Amino acid sequence: ASMQLSPSLGILCGFCAATFQAGSYIFSRRFLTECRPSSRLLFALSHLQMGVVALVMLPLVLDGPLPPVRSFALQLGGTSGFYLTAQWLLFVALKRTDSSVIAPLLGLKIPLLGVIGALLLSQSISGWGWLAIGLCTLAAFVVSPPRGLPAVQTLGLILLICLLYCGSDIFIPQLIERVSSASDHPILLAVSLTYIVCGVCGLLVALHQGAFKVKGGQRYALPYSFCWFAGMCFLFATFSAVGIIFGNMLQSTRSLIAVLLGLLVSRIGLTHIETSLTAKAWMFRLAGALLMTLGIVLYYARMASALLL
Repeated sequence: ASMQLSPSLGILCGFCAATFQAGSYIFSRRFLTECRPSSRLLFALSHLQMGVVALVMLPLVLDGPLPPVRSFALQLGGTSGFYLTAQWLLFVALKRTDSSVIAPLLGLKIPLLGVIGALLLSQSISGWGWLAIGLCTLAAFVVSPPRGLPAVQTLGLILLICLLYCGSDIFIPQLIERVSSASDHPILLAVSLTYIVCGVCGLLVALHQGAFKVKGGQRYALPYSFCWFAGMCFLFATFSAVGIIFGNMLQSTRSLIAVLLGLLVSRIGLTHIETSLTAKAWMFRLAGALLMTLGIVLYYARMASALLL
């Protein structure tokens, strides 16, 4: 198996994951505005495309026989199953409530991971660590403050989505470990196996939605698929190197990066994809950036001191 990534390389991978995911949001809006306003269609086509790439990638990252499927079936099923269910329910939530309300509430995933880690995974988190988690969570709300509270049912659905994403994240490092004997690149092997499963799901939904009849659907979905798949490769590496809590804090910078990319898109005249921000909104973004940076630095300092002891 390959060498364990260093924490510094894991942090770099985290920022790369955030950048590619931010880019995927821009391309998802492009798909919904220029192709067809259907999140389910994008879900189907993108996961089918990523599944094809994952299938092609599999023999390239497989250096030996896979261990018996039963030895990693739970981890593969948990990673892909929780993720796909969360993605699907997210689309359901977006039909009920505006994305500007849902997006910041997904930041609740960070403290939920902290609680799960402390209660179920026996992870020790110091007071400074909890402060860092709180700062990053607050930053998510400051960067994109919700326009009013959603209905109780929708709020419960968002919390369920966050829990499902947490479940997927918890299984990712376990999956990488279980398949490490079969590859010098176990991270990419884990990504490949996960998205082959997702690709099968995407194919079934695409057939049900009649996705192959939509003109330009595959072409408009492709940039989103590329960014999301690249982001997942980096995210798997991040979780493997620095853990799921700190990895999610690094991943949360995607909201700030998305704002910067949105500014670039609006400045070049594509206002039908991304509207311009007001001065007040920029002040919120700046405050959120400072809070998030402080939270990441605090958690990294806590993690680094723990490694030295």
